[in-house]
Amino acid sequence: MRVGAIAAATRLRRCSLHSILIPFVDVMMFREAPGTEKTTMTNKITYIFLGTHNWGKTVKYWQQLGYEVDVDLGTSGRMVNAAGGPALFITEMPEGHELSMQIAIRTDEEGWKPEPPVEVDKDWHDSHWGTKIMMIKDPDGRDMLVQLNGD
Repeated sequence: MRVGAIAAATRLRRCSLHSILIPFVDVMMFREAPGTEKTTMTNKITYIFLGTHNWGKTVKYWQQLGYEVDVDLGTSGRMVNAAGGPALFITEMPEGHELSMQIAIRTDEEGWKPEPPVEVDKDWHDSHWGTKIMMIKDPDGRDMLVQLNGD
């Protein structure tokens, strides 16, 4: 086990949910089954889309957490963290509009079709920002976006 993995496992053991989290962390993150090949249908979380009622306050909030505005479109834009990880794409929405959060996952496999239990909500189609996207639902019914070759 790597040093970072040991530290993460130690922190999680202190959690009251350790009986649930430790088996998941131990099996899913730190062990690799010998002789198994992994096929990657998606290769990273590209963005986390966040709706907000106040672009300025939300930007300041995320700046305090280490993010910087990379693209400013006035009332929407992309924020990135120098440490890496997925970018945030934040869009201001009118008062009374339900705020949402959505994860965007990237794939390089054109025409990729997930199998159950992944539910395809809307098959591959053109997005208004010039890429191909597919809408899927997670097991709890949350919307997720899969984007072809999108950064």
